[in-house]
Amino acid sequence: MNAQPQVEVIISLYNYQDYIVQCVDSVLKQSYANIIISIIDDGSSDKSVEVLERAFPPSPRLRLITQANQGQLGAFNTGFENLDSKSEIVLFLDADDYMQPEYVAHIVEQFQTQQCDYIFSNPKILYMGLESYAANDITESKESKLLDSGSVCARSGVRLDSLQPSDNQEPSSCNKIIESYAANDITESKEPKALDSKLANSSCGKVIPSREPAMGSLSFGIFRTYYLLTYFGTSTSCIAITRETLAKILPLRSIESKWRIRADDCIIYGAALVGAKMYHTSYEGIVYRVHTTNNYCGRSFSPSYEFGRTLAVQELFATIMEKNGILLTYRVFMQEFLLAPKSKKRDYLKILCLCDFTLSQKIWAFFKIVLH
Repeated sequence: MNAQPQVEVIISLYNYQDYIVQCVDSVLKQSYANIIISIIDDGSSDKSVEVLERAFPPSPRLRLITQANQGQLGAFNTGFENLDSKSEIVLFLDADDYMQPEYVAHIVEQFQTQQCDYIFSNPKILYMGLESYAANDITESKESKLLDSGSVCARSGVRLDSLQPSDNQEPSSCNKIIESYAANDITESKEPKALDSKLANSSCGKVIPSREPAMGSLSFGIFRTYYLLTYFGTSTSCIAITRETLAKILPLRSIESKWRIRADDCIIYGAALVGAKMYHTSYEGIVYRVHTTNNYCGRSFSPSYEFGRTLAVQELFATIMEKNGILLTYRVFMQEFLLAPKSKKRDYLKILCLCDFTLSQKIWAFFKIVLH
């Protein structure tokens, strides 16, 4: 990696005319200079493209690509296929979020000092029109409030420790956001609105501070992701990945239709499955905006939808592993365990119960893990 690697920020845009200018402007104003921006407009039906063209004159640092609506993964695929040849690090940014001025500089520094392939960070959470988000204490205000999330690590206010590798559950439904909206469904422009009662009563309406320190190096997680669905990430805008690693994941055109929403899962799961060395930074350089047009946050989904998503995750895993010729062998398992934090012994013992190693391999591995 060069001393000043080129960073490319992929912004997926769909009907966010009210937020896109601030989003792009926050990238252009980064203290780190070697950045280019690729905006993928995924068939917006509002004035997003017109607003962009009016706000930003043509520039070598800023590219706008328009396409028919294909969903979030379709936008990611297009962004990847059009990466600048000199870009070494890729960041993803939702069009309604924005960056703090030092964010990119911090991420580049972490890539260089930690020698990692994939980084995720903590967001600051901007609640539109809410004065407080203490549990069961939702107060309407005329002003938006930017909350320092501390170690709150997810769009839903989930504690950071709930996302550590020992957690074997998928993130809650509040931890995702739909990237496609109905035309003219942007209602918050100058006057922020309080969230509706359904959202206010969900876990998105609570900020639960965590006393957990930064997780730091997470090493590797092929087996923890495949067998335990460990989720090494927070949200789209908090993802940073090397181009070399991303090329092992994208493009995923064959399964694009299954991931119109929640496509950041493809990057987060994919990074672990391809053997990326992962790192978590608690630096809060992304401002994640919670507003009434977050069509995912606080909504519930039918059992049939969740069943379909489970199948989509399985297909995702199979596609990425076949693409990269990844085999879940005993040797890889033991190497991953030896590099993992010692606190994760229990996870690897669980995996032994789930995998298809021979009995003798399982016995041998059991004693190695327990005595390590």
